Amino acid sequence: MAKITIDDDEYQTDDYNDHQKKIYEEILFARSEMQRLEYTFNVLSERTKMLAVSLTNASEQVEEEVSDG
Repeated sequence: MAKITIDDDEYQTDDYNDHQKKIYEEILFARSEMQRLEYTFNVLSERTKMLAVSLTNASEQVEEEVSDG
């Protein structure tokens, strides 16, 4: 039996009528989307950090070339 906890109260989803099931499915979808977006945010955040390091390294390399040239 599936359960959902709302405000510290547990509810049995097996007892839901059709309207309640649709709401429950929407909750599951929303939670799934939130997890997907959180994952995407984390990936993009790490990518941004990596690109910032690459940009810093490239800038330092250009400065070295200018001072050597």
